[in-house]
Amino acid sequence: MMNRETFKITREKLNHTQKSLGEYLGLSMRQVRRYESGASDVPGPLAILLKILISRRIPKIENPGK
Repeated sequence: MMNRETFKITREKLNHTQKSLGEYLGLSMRQVRRYESGASDVPGPLAILLKILISRRIPKIENPGK
């Protein structure tokens, strides 16, 4: 399981803001904030995806879905 601190560090390593990570993953910025504050647990599949993105050093995609 990914804790809130690791989630935030991972987001920062991916060079995303809360808003841009939410857009990239199809989440609201509010949900990203909830993960970072510890108000919501980071789901296992999301934690795995983020670890893959970090390990592969997938760059930030500008304007996802546009």
